[in-house]
Amino acid sequence: MQLEIFSKYKSEFREFCLIKKGELEKQLDEINKLLNDIDEHSIISKAIKSDIENKTESRDIVKLENGYIIQWSWVKKIIFILSNTNSALTAKQITDEVLKLEPNQDWKQVNSVISGQLSLKIKADKDFVREKNEIGEFAYSLKK
Repeated sequence: MQLEIFSKYKSEFREFCLIKKGELEKQLDEINKLLNDIDEHSIISKAIKSDIENKTESRDIVKLENGYIIQWSWVKKIIFILSNTNSALTAKQITDEVLKLEPNQDWKQVNSVISGQLSLKIKADKDFVREKNEIGEFAYSLKK
């Protein structure tokens, strides 16, 4: 089928097609970015799953000289850190202390877990007290 276009509409039609082509290329770029993000998340997810499987296979309890046990739950780790300090600590400070004891951990991941655990326990009114420090950050201490 051959399409006849009047000569006066050819340039308008050509311009319309170029605009549409540009829009479709932008949409394709966005889709490709999303697909790359999905691939990246899939790789990260597989790595985390593998890490979890490796940790569950290791049944040996690792106890450090100061009494810290690597296999403790995050809440127990937080309690240990806070019980060995004289002042309230922010989630970032607690993360830094955990990483001193477990240097192979990822800072962002540990901080995310610690922040989440503190938030959950504060909402449940258990274990921890939250107060603002001198610079306006939330600092946590053990409930007495």
